[in-house]
Parts: sequence; C-alpha cells; structure tokens
Amino acid sequence: MLAPSCLGKSHYLCWVGPLLLIHAEVSRVPPRVPGVYLLHVLATTDGSYAILYAGKSADLHRRLSDHLDAARAKYLIRAAHRGFRLYFSAAPVISAALRDQVESGLIWALRPVANQQFPTAPPVLVNLPPLTLWR
Repeated sequence: MLAPSCLGKSHYLCWVGPLLLIHAEVSRVPPRVPGVYLLHVLATTDGSYAILYAGKSADLHRRLSDHLDAARAKYLIRAAHRGFRLYFSAAPVISAALRDQVESGLIWALRPVANQQFPTAPPVLVNLPPLTLWR
C-alpha cells in the first residue's frame, strides 16, 4: 500500500455502479465518454466487491462491451465471468493525462489480480465507488 504522500493530489470522481456487467447495463453507458472503470465480483460472505481489474478508456461504452466479448476479454475476466456475476463501476475522466494517472493510482492502491502490468504514469489518489452492500 502506498502512503498518501506518494499518490500526490487527490481527485473526486462521480462513480456509477456497481452494475452487473451485462449488455443491458453497459448499453446505459453513453458512447464516447472517456473515463476509468473497475471490474469486480460480489463476495457473498461479507457483501463486499473484490476488485479484479482497473482500466481506462477513451470510450467507456466500447471498452465495457469488449469485456462482454469472450474473444476480446482477458483470460482472467472470461474465467470470472463464467463462474461469477461480474460487476462494473465507471467514472468519467475527460483529460487523457489525468485518466492515465487515475488508472495508475487505482492499480497501485488496489492491486487487481487481472492487471498484469503496472502503469508508469504518476498515480493520483481518488475516491472509490461503494464496494459493499452493507452501509
């Protein structure tokens, strides 16, 4: 875990989700909206969402649709999709440079199992979407 001082400035994101990673929910995401997203599964034992993957895209709708396409999704995402209900959370981030930094901060802080490389952009600290059913 990185100390907050290692993450530099913090930014507040307007997250949507967790929503089921299914065509009906992904179709609600407007096309050509840039941003960052998390893929996660619900842990039924404690009601929390385990983060599998953190990513960014210039078009969240297209990228989330890619994760639904078995031929285009990463192996770990395909495997999780077969055995579990996958969820996503997404937040718009217009600036490409900030998007790189937010993705970097999410990966460094959360260490998602399906992210196999660590980004080189300087990480920034952001708020997270609700990651539990219980409040």
